Amino acid sequence: MVPSRTFLKMSSGRQAGEARRQAEAELKRARYQEKLDAADEKERFMLTSTTALQKQQALANSRLAKHHHPVGLPKSLTVRDDPMTKA
Repeated sequence: MVPSRTFLKMSSGRQAGEARRQAEAELKRARYQEKLDAADEKERFMLTSTTALQKQQALANSRLAKHHHPVGLPKSLTVRDDPMTKA
């Protein structure tokens, strides 16, 4: 099967557009990183994207939601056990 001329042009245009979008995204990322490196702590917090803040918040929530065993109790006991079992 031989691809038609229009198919080749369309494929080439798609590849060129994707390469252009990737180059623009990389340039935008580099500019943002330069701006972030030059900013102080308060400006850096303001520049951080909403998505990154949400990601940090989700990580903190998952870390806080983990069940930690109470300090001082043996692993075989829980806080809900009655006092006679604990003794």
